[in-house]
Amino acid sequence: MAEKKRDPYFDNAKFLLMILVVFGHMMQPFIENEQWNHDLYYTIFAFHMSAFIFISGFFAKSFDPQKKAPVATNFQKFIVPYIFFQWLYSLFNRLSGAEEHFTFQLDVPNWSLWFLISSFFLADFFVFFQKNTSNSWYHYQHIN
Repeated sequence: MAEKKRDPYFDNAKFLLMILVVFGHMMQPFIENEQWNHDLYYTIFAFHMSAFIFISGFFAKSFDPQKKAPVATNFQKFIVPYIFFQWLYSLFNRLSGAEEHFTFQLDVPNWSLWFLISSFFLADFFVFFQKNTSNSWYHYQHIN
């Protein structure tokens, strides 16, 4: 099997977006001090997550419906790690004293775990869209 060559453009774009996420979160306590802090903070948060989603979608693999159930694969890929890390965050919050009692909620993602939930639903949307799109329509749009 041929090795995939990495594209430094996308590697650098992802790196820059990660730096912007960290920088944006670090400056959050200061957004009320100065107007430019406030403007810079909201400028960063206006585009960085949509750029992450675009890059993730660009590198998303297409699925073969004959191979496996794509929804089950997406569940294993996104929801199982979400449940594990949600539990781990809950345990950490209890052991660190941030929470008085151990609370485990699946409906309120901790920290950046919302991205796993969003990725699951986005991937399943694409599965649904691909299954429910007529092959003739697809053929017409891309061949003619």
